[in-house]
Amino acid sequence: MMRMHLDHDAPARLLGSLALLFFVWAGAPSANAQAPSTQNPPPPQVQQLLNLMQDPAVRGWVDQQQKSSPVIAEQSPAATRTTASEMTGSEMMAARTASMRDHLAALTAAAPRLPGEFRNAADRLLAELRGRSLLGVLILVLGFIALGAGTEWLFRRVTAHPQQRIVALPIDTASARMRTIGLRLAFGVSEVAIFGLGSVGAFLAFDWPPLLRQVVLVYLVAAVVLRLALVLGRFLLAPDIGRPQDAERFCVIPLSADAARFWFRRLALFVGWFGFGWATLDVLSALGFSPEARELVAYTLGLGLLAIALNIVWARPRAADALPDVTRHPTHHRIAPWLLSVCLVLLWGLWVVGFMRLFWLVAVALLLPGAIKVARMASHHVSRPASGSEAP
Repeated sequence: MMRMHLDHDAPARLLGSLALLFFVWAGAPSANAQAPSTQNPPPPQVQQLLNLMQDPAVRGWVDQQQKSSPVIAEQSPAATRTTASEMTGSEMMAARTASMRDHLAALTAAAPRLPGEFRNAADRLLAELRGRSLLGVLILVLGFIALGAGTEWLFRRVTAHPQQRIVALPIDTASARMRTIGLRLAFGVSEVAIFGLGSVGAFLAFDWPPLLRQVVLVYLVAAVVLRLALVLGRFLLAPDIGRPQDAERFCVIPLSADAARFWFRRLALFVGWFGFGWATLDVLSALGFSPEARELVAYTLGLGLLAIALNIVWARPRAADALPDVTRHPTHHRIAPWLLSVCLVLLWGLWVVGFMRLFWLVAVALLLPGAIKVARMASHHVSRPASGSEAP
Protein backbone atom coordinates (compact mmCIF):
# COMPACT_ATOMS: atom_id res chain seq x y z
CA MET A 1 0.00 0.00 0.00
CA MET A 2 1.25 3.41 -0.93
CA ARG A 3 1.94 5.80 1.96
CA MET A 4 1.18 9.53 1.90
CA HIS A 5 2.62 12.13 4.28
CA LEU A 6 0.07 14.94 4.90
CA ASP A 7 0.65 18.33 6.51
CA HIS A 8 -1.95 20.16 8.64
CA ASP A 9 -3.90 21.43 5.56
CA ALA A 10 -3.72 18.13 3.74
CA PRO A 11 -7.01 16.65 5.10
CA ALA A 12 -8.96 19.64 3.82
CA ARG A 13 -7.25 19.51 0.42
CA LEU A 14 -7.75 15.74 0.21
CA LEU A 15 -11.41 16.07 1.09
CA GLY A 16 -11.83 18.71 -1.65
CA SER A 17 -10.08 16.53 -4.21
CA LEU A 18 -12.14 13.53 -3.27
CA ALA A 19 -15.35 15.56 -3.50
CA LEU A 20 -14.34 16.82 -6.95
CA LEU A 21 -13.51 13.31 -8.03
CA PHE A 22 -16.84 12.10 -6.63
CA PHE A 23 -18.80 14.60 -8.73
CA VAL A 24 -16.76 13.78 -11.82
CA TRP A 25 -17.24 10.10 -11.20
CA ALA A 26 -20.98 10.54 -10.56
CA GLY A 27 -21.32 12.35 -13.91
CA ALA A 28 -19.39 9.64 -15.77
CA PRO A 29 -22.38 7.40 -16.64
CA SER A 30 -24.22 10.18 -18.44
CA ALA A 31 -21.07 11.12 -20.30
CA ASN A 32 -20.54 7.51 -21.29
CA ALA A 33 -24.11 7.28 -22.48
CA GLN A 34 -23.63 10.26 -24.72
CA ALA A 35 -20.19 9.40 -26.09
CA PRO A 36 -19.31 5.76 -25.53
CA SER A 37 -16.63 5.82 -28.21
CA THR A 38 -14.45 8.48 -26.56
CA GLN A 39 -13.22 6.48 -23.51
CA ASN A 40 -9.54 7.03 -22.68
CA PRO A 41 -7.49 5.42 -19.89
CA PRO A 42 -7.02 7.74 -16.88
CA PRO A 43 -3.65 9.36 -16.20
CA PRO A 44 -1.37 7.60 -13.69
CA GLN A 45 -2.07 10.19 -10.96
CA VAL A 46 -5.85 9.68 -11.28
CA GLN A 47 -5.36 5.93 -11.22
CA GLN A 48 -3.37 6.27 -7.97
CA LEU A 49 -6.15 8.39 -6.49
CA LEU A 50 -8.73 5.81 -7.55
CA ASN A 51 -6.70 3.09 -5.90
CA LEU A 52 -6.43 5.22 -2.76
CA MET A 53 -10.21 5.58 -2.71
CA GLN A 54 -10.51 1.81 -2.34
CA ASP A 55 -8.52 1.88 0.93
CA PRO A 56 -11.04 1.20 3.81
CA ALA A 57 -9.25 3.65 6.14
CA VAL A 58 -9.52 6.48 3.59
CA ARG A 59 -13.16 5.71 2.83
CA GLY A 60 -14.00 5.67 6.56
CA TRP A 61 -12.30 9.02 7.09
CA VAL A 62 -14.15 10.56 4.14
CA ASP A 63 -17.49 9.27 5.45
CA GLN A 64 -16.74 10.71 8.90
CA GLN A 65 -15.89 14.12 7.47
CA GLN A 66 -19.03 14.16 5.35
CA LYS A 67 -21.15 13.40 8.42
CA SER A 68 -19.54 16.02 10.68
CA SER A 69 -19.41 18.89 8.17
CA PRO A 70 -23.22 19.42 7.93
CA VAL A 71 -23.46 19.47 11.75
CA ILE A 72 -20.90 22.25 11.94
CA ALA A 73 -22.67 24.10 9.15
CA GLU A 74 -25.98 23.82 10.97
CA GLN A 75 -24.60 24.87 14.37
CA SER A 76 -22.68 27.92 13.22
CA PRO A 77 -25.71 30.11 12.33
CA ALA A 78 -27.37 29.20 15.65
CA ALA A 79 -24.25 30.16 17.56
CA THR A 80 -24.10 33.39 15.59
CA ARG A 81 -27.72 34.13 16.41
CA THR A 82 -27.09 33.39 20.12
CA THR A 83 -24.16 35.77 20.20
CA ALA A 84 -26.17 38.42 18.41
CA SER A 85 -29.05 38.07 20.89
CA GLU A 86 -26.62 38.43 23.77
CA MET A 87 -25.36 41.64 22.25
CA THR A 88 -28.83 43.07 21.58
CA GLY A 89 -30.36 44.81 24.54
CA SER A 90 -33.94 44.68 23.23
CA GLU A 91 -33.77 40.92 22.66
CA MET A 92 -32.33 40.41 26.13
CA MET A 93 -35.14 42.48 27.64
CA ALA A 94 -37.76 40.57 25.66
CA ALA A 95 -36.33 37.22 26.77
CA ARG A 96 -36.16 38.39 30.36
CA THR A 97 -39.75 39.63 30.24
CA ALA A 98 -40.91 36.31 28.80
CA SER A 99 -39.04 34.45 31.55
CA MET A 100 -40.63 36.64 34.22
CA ARG A 101 -44.08 36.06 32.72
CA ASP A 102 -43.54 32.29 32.69
CA HIS A 103 -42.27 32.41 36.27
CA LEU A 104 -45.32 34.31 37.53
CA ALA A 105 -47.64 32.03 35.55
CA ALA A 106 -46.04 28.97 37.18
CA LEU A 107 -46.52 30.51 40.63
CA THR A 108 -50.16 31.32 39.86
CA ALA A 109 -50.76 27.75 38.70
CA ALA A 110 -49.06 26.35 41.82
CA ALA A 111 -51.15 28.37 44.29
CA PRO A 112 -54.29 26.15 44.08
CA ARG A 113 -52.13 23.06 44.56
CA LEU A 114 -50.52 24.36 47.76
CA PRO A 115 -53.07 22.87 50.24
CA GLY A 116 -52.69 19.49 48.56
CA GLU A 117 -48.91 19.77 48.83
CA PHE A 118 -49.22 20.35 52.59
CA ARG A 119 -51.55 17.37 52.95
CA ASN A 120 -49.14 15.13 51.06
CA ALA A 121 -46.25 16.35 53.21
CA ALA A 122 -48.21 15.65 56.39
CA ASP A 123 -49.09 12.15 55.16
CA ARG A 124 -45.46 11.46 54.35
CA LEU A 125 -44.32 12.65 57.77
CA LEU A 126 -46.98 10.55 59.52
CA ALA A 127 -45.92 7.53 57.48
CA GLU A 128 -42.34 8.16 58.60
CA LEU A 129 -43.42 8.16 62.24
CA ARG A 130 -45.69 5.14 61.89
CA GLY A 131 -44.86 2.54 64.50
CA ARG A 132 -43.45 5.18 66.87
CA SER A 133 -45.44 6.77 69.64
CA LEU A 134 -45.78 10.53 69.77
CA LEU A 135 -44.42 10.41 73.32
CA GLY A 136 -41.28 8.69 72.10
CA VAL A 137 -40.69 11.35 69.47
CA LEU A 138 -41.22 14.12 72.04
CA ILE A 139 -38.73 12.44 74.36
CA LEU A 140 -36.19 12.37 71.56
CA VAL A 141 -36.66 16.08 70.85
CA LEU A 142 -36.62 17.05 74.53
CA GLY A 143 -33.51 14.98 75.12
CA PHE A 144 -31.89 16.67 72.14
CA ILE A 145 -32.64 20.13 73.56
CA ALA A 146 -31.76 19.21 77.13
CA LEU A 147 -28.36 17.79 76.30
CA GLY A 148 -27.36 20.82 74.25
CA ALA A 149 -28.61 23.32 76.83
CA GLY A 150 -27.17 21.28 79.69
CA THR A 151 -23.66 21.24 78.28
CA GLU A 152 -23.85 24.98 77.70
CA TRP A 153 -25.04 25.58 81.28
CA LEU A 154 -22.19 23.45 82.60
CA PHE A 155 -19.69 25.45 80.54
CA ARG A 156 -21.05 28.69 81.97
CA ARG A 157 -20.73 27.41 85.52
CA VAL A 158 -17.15 26.31 84.98
CA THR A 159 -16.15 29.59 83.31
CA ALA A 160 -18.16 31.94 85.54
CA HIS A 161 -15.14 33.13 87.51
CA PRO A 162 -12.93 33.85 84.45
CA GLN A 163 -15.76 35.79 82.81
CA GLN A 164 -16.22 37.90 85.94
CA ARG A 165 -12.51 38.67 85.87
CA ILE A 166 -12.81 39.82 82.25
CA VAL A 167 -15.52 42.32 83.23
CA ALA A 168 -13.22 43.74 85.92
CA LEU A 169 -10.13 44.06 83.71
CA PRO A 170 -8.75 47.61 83.32
CA ILE A 171 -8.99 49.20 79.88
CA ASP A 172 -6.53 52.06 80.24
CA THR A 173 -5.36 51.77 76.65
CA ALA A 174 -7.00 51.03 73.32
CA SER A 175 -5.12 47.73 72.99
CA ALA A 176 -6.29 46.62 76.45
CA ARG A 177 -9.87 47.54 75.53
CA MET A 178 -9.76 45.54 72.28
CA ARG A 179 -8.19 42.57 74.08
CA THR A 180 -10.92 42.59 76.72
CA ILE A 181 -13.69 42.88 74.13
CA GLY A 182 -12.08 40.06 72.13
CA LEU A 183 -12.01 37.78 75.19
CA ARG A 184 -15.69 38.44 75.77
CA LEU A 185 -16.41 37.51 72.15
CA ALA A 186 -14.32 34.33 72.48
CA PHE A 187 -16.33 33.17 75.49
CA GLY A 188 -19.58 33.85 73.65
CA VAL A 189 -18.49 31.83 70.61
CA SER A 190 -17.31 29.04 72.93
CA GLU A 191 -20.77 28.81 74.48
CA VAL A 192 -22.32 28.37 71.03
CA ALA A 193 -19.72 25.74 70.15
CA ILE A 194 -20.46 23.83 73.35
CA PHE A 195 -24.19 23.98 72.62
CA GLY A 196 -23.55 22.67 69.11
CA LEU A 197 -21.36 19.82 70.34
CA GLY A 198 -23.89 18.82 72.97
CA SER A 199 -26.69 18.87 70.41
CA VAL A 200 -24.66 16.82 67.95
CA GLY A 201 -23.98 14.35 70.75
CA ALA A 202 -27.72 13.99 71.32
CA PHE A 203 -28.26 13.75 67.59
CA LEU A 204 -25.83 10.83 67.32
CA ALA A 205 -26.87 9.13 70.55
CA PHE A 206 -30.55 8.62 69.70
CA ASP A 207 -32.13 6.53 66.99
CA TRP A 208 -33.90 8.97 64.68
CA PRO A 209 -36.22 8.09 61.81
CA PRO A 210 -34.52 9.07 58.53
CA LEU A 211 -36.86 11.93 57.63
CA LEU A 212 -37.05 13.21 61.20
CA ARG A 213 -33.25 13.10 61.34
CA GLN A 214 -33.05 15.48 58.38
CA VAL A 215 -35.66 17.81 59.91
CA VAL A 216 -33.87 17.95 63.27
CA LEU A 217 -30.48 18.50 61.67
CA VAL A 218 -31.55 21.44 59.51
CA TYR A 219 -33.28 23.16 62.44
CA LEU A 220 -30.17 22.55 64.55
CA VAL A 221 -28.13 24.45 61.99
CA ALA A 222 -30.67 27.30 62.07
CA ALA A 223 -30.49 27.42 65.88
CA VAL A 224 -26.70 27.57 65.82
CA VAL A 225 -26.79 30.39 63.25
CA LEU A 226 -29.21 32.32 65.48
CA ARG A 227 -27.00 31.80 68.52
CA LEU A 228 -23.97 33.07 66.61
CA ALA A 229 -25.95 36.15 65.57
CA LEU A 230 -26.87 36.81 69.21
CA VAL A 231 -23.23 36.48 70.25
CA LEU A 232 -22.23 38.93 67.52
CA GLY A 233 -24.98 41.33 68.64
CA ARG A 234 -23.77 41.22 72.24
CA PHE A 235 -20.23 41.75 71.04
CA LEU A 236 -21.15 44.84 69.02
CA LEU A 237 -23.84 46.40 71.20
CA ALA A 238 -23.44 45.02 74.76
CA PRO A 239 -27.19 45.37 75.40
CA ASP A 240 -27.40 43.13 78.48
CA ILE A 241 -24.55 44.47 80.62
CA GLY A 242 -25.92 45.47 84.00
CA ARG A 243 -24.30 48.84 84.69
CA PRO A 244 -24.16 51.66 82.09
CA GLN A 245 -20.43 52.08 82.61
CA ASP A 246 -19.87 48.40 81.85
CA ALA A 247 -21.95 48.71 78.68
CA GLU A 248 -19.83 51.67 77.62
CA ARG A 249 -16.68 49.65 78.29
CA PHE A 250 -17.67 46.66 76.18
CA CYS A 251 -19.80 47.96 73.34
CA VAL A 252 -18.14 48.31 69.94
CA ILE A 253 -20.77 50.55 68.32
CA PRO A 254 -21.42 53.69 70.39
CA LEU A 255 -25.17 53.62 71.05
CA SER A 256 -27.38 54.55 73.94
CA ALA A 257 -28.74 51.71 76.11
CA ASP A 258 -32.23 51.92 74.59
CA ALA A 259 -30.89 52.00 71.03
CA ALA A 260 -28.59 49.04 71.73
CA ARG A 261 -31.50 46.95 73.03
CA PHE A 262 -33.66 47.95 70.04
CA TRP A 263 -31.09 46.90 67.45
CA PHE A 264 -30.19 43.72 69.32
CA ARG A 265 -33.81 42.56 69.45
CA ARG A 266 -34.43 43.38 65.78
CA LEU A 267 -31.22 41.58 64.81
CA ALA A 268 -32.34 38.48 66.73
CA LEU A 269 -35.82 38.64 65.16
CA PHE A 270 -34.54 39.12 61.61
CA VAL A 271 -31.86 36.41 61.76
CA GLY A 272 -34.20 34.01 63.56
CA TRP A 273 -36.95 34.47 60.98
CA PHE A 274 -34.47 34.10 58.13
CA GLY A 275 -32.69 31.05 59.58
CA PHE A 276 -35.77 29.08 60.54
CA GLY A 277 -37.50 30.10 57.31
CA TRP A 278 -34.57 28.69 55.35
CA ALA A 279 -34.75 25.51 57.45
CA THR A 280 -38.49 25.24 56.76
CA LEU A 281 -37.93 25.47 53.00
CA ASP A 282 -35.31 22.74 53.22
CA VAL A 283 -37.77 20.55 55.14
CA LEU A 284 -40.47 21.19 52.54
CA SER A 285 -38.06 20.02 49.87
CA ALA A 286 -37.44 16.81 51.81
CA LEU A 287 -41.20 16.32 52.17
CA GLY A 288 -41.68 16.39 48.40
CA PHE A 289 -42.92 19.92 47.74
CA SER A 290 -42.68 21.05 44.13
CA PRO A 291 -40.24 23.89 43.31
CA GLU A 292 -43.10 26.30 42.57
CA ALA A 293 -44.79 25.53 45.90
CA ARG A 294 -41.53 26.09 47.77
CA GLU A 295 -41.11 29.41 46.00
CA LEU A 296 -44.60 30.48 47.07
CA VAL A 297 -43.80 29.63 50.68
CA ALA A 298 -40.45 31.43 50.40
CA TYR A 299 -42.06 34.61 49.07
CA THR A 300 -44.64 34.45 51.87
CA LEU A 301 -41.89 34.12 54.46
CA GLY A 302 -40.14 36.98 52.70
CA LEU A 303 -43.13 39.15 53.56
CA GLY A 304 -42.26 38.52 57.20
CA LEU A 305 -38.72 39.77 56.62
CA LEU A 306 -40.16 42.78 54.81
CA ALA A 307 -42.42 43.52 57.79
CA ILE A 308 -39.46 43.34 60.20
CA ALA A 309 -37.42 45.64 57.97
CA LEU A 310 -40.27 48.15 57.71
CA ASN A 311 -40.66 48.10 61.48
CA ILE A 312 -36.96 48.89 61.81
CA VAL A 313 -37.31 51.78 59.37
CA TRP A 314 -40.22 53.40 61.20
CA ALA A 315 -39.48 52.49 64.84
CA ARG A 316 -35.70 52.82 64.95
CA PRO A 317 -34.21 55.42 67.31
CA ARG A 318 -33.22 58.61 65.59
CA ALA A 319 -29.50 59.07 65.03
CA ALA A 320 -29.47 62.23 67.13
CA ASP A 321 -30.85 60.24 70.08
CA ALA A 322 -28.81 57.07 69.59
CA LEU A 323 -25.43 58.36 68.41
CA PRO A 324 -23.20 61.04 69.85
CA ASP A 325 -22.28 64.18 67.95
CA VAL A 326 -25.08 63.81 65.36
CA THR A 327 -27.09 66.88 64.43
CA ARG A 328 -30.79 66.65 63.75
CA HIS A 329 -32.29 67.24 60.31
CA PRO A 330 -36.11 67.32 60.63
CA THR A 331 -36.76 67.26 56.88
CA HIS A 332 -34.42 64.30 56.34
CA HIS A 333 -36.09 62.43 59.20
CA ARG A 334 -39.52 62.83 57.58
CA ILE A 335 -38.47 61.80 54.05
CA ALA A 336 -35.99 59.00 54.75
CA PRO A 337 -38.50 56.42 56.13
CA TRP A 338 -40.69 56.74 53.04
CA LEU A 339 -37.75 56.35 50.67
CA LEU A 340 -36.40 53.36 52.58
CA SER A 341 -39.85 51.76 52.68
CA VAL A 342 -40.23 52.10 48.91
CA CYS A 343 -36.77 50.61 48.37
CA LEU A 344 -37.52 47.65 50.67
CA VAL A 345 -40.80 46.89 48.89
CA LEU A 346 -38.93 47.19 45.58
CA LEU A 347 -36.35 44.68 46.84
CA TRP A 348 -39.06 42.15 47.66
CA GLY A 349 -40.66 42.67 44.25
CA LEU A 350 -37.35 42.21 42.42
CA TRP A 351 -36.79 38.97 44.33
CA VAL A 352 -40.25 37.67 43.43
CA VAL A 353 -39.93 38.37 39.69
CA GLY A 354 -36.40 36.95 39.62
CA PHE A 355 -34.35 40.07 38.81
CA MET A 356 -31.56 38.99 41.14
CA ARG A 357 -28.78 41.13 39.67
CA LEU A 358 -30.85 44.26 40.14
CA PHE A 359 -31.89 42.98 43.57
CA TRP A 360 -28.30 42.73 44.77
CA LEU A 361 -27.44 46.08 43.21
CA VAL A 362 -30.22 47.83 45.15
CA ALA A 363 -29.42 45.89 48.34
CA VAL A 364 -25.75 46.85 48.24
CA ALA A 365 -26.64 50.47 47.45
CA LEU A 366 -28.87 50.53 50.55
CA LEU A 367 -26.58 48.73 52.99
CA LEU A 368 -23.07 49.72 52.00
CA PRO A 369 -23.13 53.44 52.99
CA GLY A 370 -24.59 52.67 56.41
CA ALA A 371 -22.19 49.78 56.96
CA ILE A 372 -19.20 51.98 56.14
CA LYS A 373 -20.45 54.70 58.50
CA VAL A 374 -21.03 52.24 61.36
CA ALA A 375 -17.63 50.60 60.82
CA ARG A 376 -15.90 53.99 60.94
CA MET A 377 -17.72 54.95 64.14
CA ALA A 378 -16.92 51.58 65.76
CA SER A 379 -13.24 51.91 64.86
CA HIS A 380 -13.02 55.37 66.40
CA HIS A 381 -14.94 54.28 69.49
CA VAL A 382 -12.84 51.18 70.21
CA SER A 383 -9.51 52.90 69.57
CA ARG A 384 -10.34 56.06 71.53
CA PRO A 385 -8.02 57.02 74.41
CA ALA A 386 -9.30 56.10 77.85
CA SER A 387 -9.17 59.66 79.15
CA GLY A 388 -11.44 60.94 76.37
CA SER A 389 -14.17 58.34 76.67
CA GLU A 390 -17.66 59.52 77.41
CA ALA A 391 -20.83 57.60 77.88
CA PRO A 392 -23.20 57.97 74.97
